[in-house]
Amino acid sequence: MSNPEKKGGFYLSGLGAVATIFSASLAMSCCAGLLAPVASVTAAALPFTEPSFQMPLLYATVVATLVGLLIFYRRQGFITPFVLGLLGAVFLLVPFHEALELNLFYLFIGVGLSALLVASWAPLVWRFFCGNP
Repeated sequence: MSNPEKKGGFYLSGLGAVATIFSASLAMSCCAGLLAPVASVTAAALPFTEPSFQMPLLYATVVATLVGLLIFYRRQGFITPFVLGLLGAVFLLVPFHEALELNLFYLFIGVGLSALLVASWAPLVWRFFCGNP
């Protein structure tokens, strides 16, 4: 039987990455492009989200993902997912604070979200190929 305490990093990073997708689409609102349906569902599910609440929500979900990846690194000693998560967080958050061309904005958002998702799934792949710790 596996210890649920050891899976905490995977659960936290996985839930954080999914929540990051919703909060990023909510922060982008009308400019979400492919994430527009996600933005609509998120806005309908969370009607209380005002623009002043959207960026702290995005930061909180990114931090939750990174904390989960840090827990995984501390338990396994495998730093690649954490570094990939940090790079994804940088790529995701920079466009919201810099004036970028629209195509570059979408590219940064896509690369950031993809990197966070891949990094958050790394613990599951690690357990599948290397056995249960």
